[in-house]
Amino acid sequence: MKRIMIALAVGLTLFALVAAAATLGGITSASLGASGEVVTSCDTNGVSVAYQVGYQNGVGYVVTAVQVSSIDALCDGKAVDVTLTQSGNSIGSGSGTASGGTTGWIAVPAWPLASQVNDVHVAVHD
Repeated sequence: MKRIMIALAVGLTLFALVAAAATLGGITSASLGASGEVVTSCDTNGVSVAYQVGYQNGVGYVVTAVQVSSIDALCDGKAVDVTLTQSGNSIGSGSGTASGGTTGWIAVPAWPLASQVNDVHVAVHD
């Protein structure tokens, strides 16, 4: 039951962050630019994130891996970087490759405590 609650809390946090990002005026997922330079994106609809959580004796529930899905086909073969943060500070990260709309499970070697993860950042790039 505790795993479900943790997964639900992390999912709700991610949803709130995506909703907050959507309110940024003038910036879309299709393009992001600075000084007039446009950086194109292969994914224009956003992605979904799932967490693999395990129990470590004496420590508690930890995030062992992250899976990114709902990735546009245009991103196949591109690198996917995932960073888990707590209050803006990185507490775990990993990398994978987009293939068929997903990444498979990306290992997070640091195994941060699930209760400390309050944000996730995903970058898809060449």
